[in-house]
Amino acid sequence: MAALVTAHRREPGDNILGDLVRKHGAELSDDELVGMGLDVLVAGHGTLSGMIGLSVLALLSHPEQLAVLRDDKLSGGAIEELLRFLAVAPPLVRKASTVLSVNGQKICAGEYVVVSTLMANHGAALPSPADELDLRRKPVPHLAFGYGRHQCVGQQLARLELRIALPALFRRFPGLRLAVPFEEIEYRTESLVYGVKSLPVEW
Repeated sequence: MAALVTAHRREPGDNILGDLVRKHGAELSDDELVGMGLDVLVAGHGTLSGMIGLSVLALLSHPEQLAVLRDDKLSGGAIEELLRFLAVAPPLVRKASTVLSVNGQKICAGEYVVVSTLMANHGAALPSPADELDLRRKPVPHLAFGYGRHQCVGQQLARLELRIALPALFRRFPGLRLAVPFEEIEYRTESLVYGVKSLPVEW
């Protein structure tokens, strides 16, 4: 990323870094540009590629749900269910600013808590079990993009990309299937963004 910033300082390209250098280059240090570039790469690309990989795996593992996704009219709700059911963001560590109680557990001001969006999304009181993938489920609120002022600013772009990419993939390759047993899939557990290390498929 530092090499890209240096290159754009010399000759700003027609992209996000180039635009930042042209419009705000005098105000931003190289370190700040590197940080912004990495934020875009991880938050804008890493999360989406992780979500696409996990979504394809989930759909190939649930053929009855894949049949639902093939109906374009349902893809918006289907995407919300996939976002609720899966998670690419790691658990968050937060410091309590005041005394509070969660499910009868007292948390004192200053104590740290670990928050899992995946567990929160699976803990919702839903008509059908929350730990089941149900693409016909009426969309319910979820924390895939955070909450309140901490919500992801790119969430609508991510939704749009998922609504386009997933139906298009299965239209183009209607016979897509896993090339290895589900149990052999490896995951990026050491990465900032969760996902599959690779997803071997055939058609």
